[in-house]
Amino acid sequence: MQRNRLVTIRNSMSDRVNDEDTLLIEESLIDCDFELHSHDFFEIEFVLSGSATQILNGESYEVQKGTLIFLHPYDYHEYIVPKGGNFNRVNISFSMFYADAKTILELLQMPPFVIDVTDESEFDFLAGLLTFAAKEYMASVKHNGPRADYKYSHPFIRSLVECVFKFLFAQRNESKILPVARESNMQKILAYIHSNFRENMTLDDISAFVSLSTQYTCNIFKDALSKTIKQYINELRLAYAAELLKTYDLSVNEICYECGYQTLSHFLREFKKMYGVSPLAYKKQS
Repeated sequence: MQRNRLVTIRNSMSDRVNDEDTLLIEESLIDCDFELHSHDFFEIEFVLSGSATQILNGESYEVQKGTLIFLHPYDYHEYIVPKGGNFNRVNISFSMFYADAKTILELLQMPPFVIDVTDESEFDFLAGLLTFAAKEYMASVKHNGPRADYKYSHPFIRSLVECVFKFLFAQRNESKILPVARESNMQKILAYIHSNFRENMTLDDISAFVSLSTQYTCNIFKDALSKTIKQYINELRLAYAAELLKTYDLSVNEICYECGYQTLSHFLREFKKMYGVSPLAYKKQS
């Protein structure tokens, strides 16, 4: 295999999960190479045992027991596993719509990184948390349905993932972090959109931010996500609206303008198109 060749394999969350939360947690033993690829979701990986080489955006990193890796959407990476070797990892994959808007923005603003968790108590905590989350997730998937003993599985799993997010955020200023070089145009576009989707931003604003032509900006976005920038912003605004409806005691009119819509009629039409009910009915169901 030619290691200097960029193999364009783009994975989508829809290819990996069927859950409405767009989340996947799995523990797996890796005993073969992974070809260079990218995907449209975040990844958090934690190595429980074994070793391998991971190449992230062209930089090589040795991973071993205790290595924690945080990847943005559209980071390119691959694994090279020694002949006869393997490593055991827990992987959390989640879309840009999984968490609340504030958390996703924080994750986008935090550079992708590799860190070795060498403190034994920290390793035990993180390994225990992640393996437990993976078991709970798989149990929830296995018993998909209205079972009493899994009644709180999704909120419980979400709380476990939020603990992982807090651990990640706590590492931001640690000197032991190895930042992953390279921020792609797509990452810049996504970061700008997530920072400004509540404003009346235009395609010209976005393309100016990344110093690209409007047409080229639209083309690379559509090529990466198979949807237009306008469609993505609309979905992001609606997901944020749904979050506000479930969480805060705000009027539909207030939520409309908080999410970046310019008219109430447009918001109501788009919300019902996506969720099948009006915002008020959605709030009552939540």
